[in-house]
Amino acid sequence: LAARTPAPPAAAAAAAWSRAMASASGLAPIIAPSMLSSDFADLAKEAQRMIDSGADWLHMDVMDGHFVPNITLGAPIVKALRKHTDAFLDCHCMVSEPGKWVKDFGEAGASQYTFHIEATD
Repeated sequence: LAARTPAPPAAAAAAAWSRAMASASGLAPIIAPSMLSSDFADLAKEAQRMIDSGADWLHMDVMDGHFVPNITLGAPIVKALRKHTDAFLDCHCMVSEPGKWVKDFGEAGASQYTFHIEATD
């Protein structure tokens, strides 16, 4: 299951959304490197490096330390990164109670919010 939020209104984001939807429809593969392997001290530069290298999406691995043992980024990081890129931000949420975070990620600028069905009631 995926809860989707609309892409940001910028022209570049609209183009990224169109490419993403074409890819999702099976017309082309989607290149979506994980931001988890980035240098977090310069996330904006890392995001641009991935886009310049041909990424279609930026994959954001969100972990809460409860559903999975690791803790990573959250909606505030997505919001900060959104100020620097119009890229399609694919937020893969490995969190307990994923429904309570949809609005936060949507407001932060996430393009897509996916979660694990077993994390829901």
